[in-house]
Amino acid sequence: MRRHFAIYSIFGAAWRVLRRVGGKLSRGFIVCLAGVIAFGLLADEMGEGDMGRFDAFVREGVNSFATPLVTRVMIFFSFVGDWPFLTVLGIAIFAFFLYIKWKREAVIFLITNIGELILNFTLKGIYQRPRPEAFFGYELPPSYSFPSGHALGSFCFFGILAWLIAANVKSTMGKVEIYLTAALLIVFIGLSRVYLGVHYPSDIVAGYLVASVWTLTVIFADRLLTKHRKTSQTG
Repeated sequence: MRRHFAIYSIFGAAWRVLRRVGGKLSRGFIVCLAGVIAFGLLADEMGEGDMGRFDAFVREGVNSFATPLVTRVMIFFSFVGDWPFLTVLGIAIFAFFLYIKWKREAVIFLITNIGELILNFTLKGIYQRPRPEAFFGYELPPSYSFPSGHALGSFCFFGILAWLIAANVKSTMGKVEIYLTAALLIVFIGLSRVYLGVHYPSDIVAGYLVASVWTLTVIFADRLLTKHRKTSQTG
């Protein structure tokens, strides 16, 4: 209870300091604040062993849909969300951004994904949650389970990529299609890890929460810097 109170107190104080930043930035901060608190509460419940019933229920429910075809599809999405594939794809995207003179976009994309790697290794090392027993004889990764690196990495990778591309698209429908594609990729990558049994559902939720906070932090930091530059130029 004291830990929960401390979380609310710390971020409540931070909000009072930053609430003058501006409308959109303030709303973004509220979302980030909610994500941090939610992750803290989830990690606390996980550490106390209170997520067992939820994890078991979801794992059994997802596994009940198992068929050979579904298994192949989930293995594919798991591969797409794995670090070797994302690393190669990320290098290609970074190089392409530089080639088309999207230097700001390239830097934001790089910072987001480097930050994701740091968060992933740091949080896994802190919580050191053992992985569950995998289904279908799928090989368990050697790393810890909480939070899911696939969920964290795919959300940061495809989330920031969607935002960068959509910002340069004028069509509303085009923006919707970009965000929807990214969301589906992120969801199915996370679902694949639960289906294959290499993660608890709470690992996936935790990964999404951390990724949403970090990705939004990068986005709103960029907006704040852009706003500052415009103010400096007009001033």
